[in-house]
Amino acid sequence: MEKITINRLLAVCLCFVCIVPVAAQKAAYLPDGVTEEKLKPLLTTPPQYRAVKTNQAIEVDGFANEAIWQKIPFTSNFRDIAGGPTGNKSALKLCWDEQYLYVFAQLEQPQLWASLTKKDTAVFMDNALEFFIDMDGDMQQYIEFQINAFGTTWDLILSKAYRDGGKGDSDFEFPGLKKAVRLRGTLNQPGDIDEGWDVELAIPLAPRNGQIARMNFSHVNWKLDVVNGVYQKQKDASGRIAQPHYIVWSPQGRVDLHMPERWGYILFSEEAGPAAFISAETLEMQRSLWKYYYLQRDHREQHKQYASGMEELRKKYPGLNWKDAKQVQLLKDPTGFVLVGKERKSGREWRLDADGRLQQIKINN
Repeated sequence: MEKITINRLLAVCLCFVCIVPVAAQKAAYLPDGVTEEKLKPLLTTPPQYRAVKTNQAIEVDGFANEAIWQKIPFTSNFRDIAGGPTGNKSALKLCWDEQYLYVFAQLEQPQLWASLTKKDTAVFMDNALEFFIDMDGDMQQYIEFQINAFGTTWDLILSKAYRDGGKGDSDFEFPGLKKAVRLRGTLNQPGDIDEGWDVELAIPLAPRNGQIARMNFSHVNWKLDVVNGVYQKQKDASGRIAQPHYIVWSPQGRVDLHMPERWGYILFSEEAGPAAFISAETLEMQRSLWKYYYLQRDHREQHKQYASGMEELRKKYPGLNWKDAKQVQLLKDPTGFVLVGKERKSGREWRLDADGRLQQIKINN
């Protein structure tokens, strides 16, 4: 993680299909009768991936035949957005150079279907790939990008997560973005069983060696029926279109892709190395900060205001384990509150405010 000073780097997030269902937006932030067990899905450790630099020219054609693609590993197979395996083998690879972040995604899809062809429309209403990137890991200023099997895209930038008052700007564009889609089957032809589709991208982000970003990738799958030889979205018992199934690289713990703290860690490296690069102490500290952030948001929802300090918060949630609270301070802040925590061994200090902005404020050399 880089030290964050007054001059904060722009956090960029790219997403290939992201939607927060109405049910998720209206539900209580935390389940009734909050317990450690109920908090667990929101506090699991996000995955890590080392993206290796390439000196080889990459032709973005959807085939990924270059030697670099053969050398680097796929991510783990995508999982259900709330957690748990799906049996789906969708996964992707990443590499980079001074100009681009390269992505090769291999998506398993037995029913290849797409309908939208106009750019910057709601591409997530088709089966689609989503991609989120927050380049400096502070959970602010991220970009959402979506692509379907036609290659139709939608990109937008958000100031912060929707839950924290963020708004999307669809005027955002990636100048020089390169894309290619390869179908492993037949599109919009229900008479056969398809293998899936592949997406290859060159995203003009210009990563730096040693930079750690936060990302997530989501494969949106709509349930389809065949009516008069044409794919149509399934409807539930009430006659409404059934919600899609989201499978993701880093499970969110709930059906909400706009939770940047739940995205995985990506290290941009010039050389291959261990897949894990975030210390256990840092992971534990960040887990603690987000735990109390969730409690503060729930407190405000239930009592119309944030708790003034850790003691007040403790009284409202007496059944929780408060052992890790010894390392965390809950203070007043113009955003509403700020949580400050210090790692015992490394001396690293972290700051998380009510806007969901996470910053490292001190490095002990």
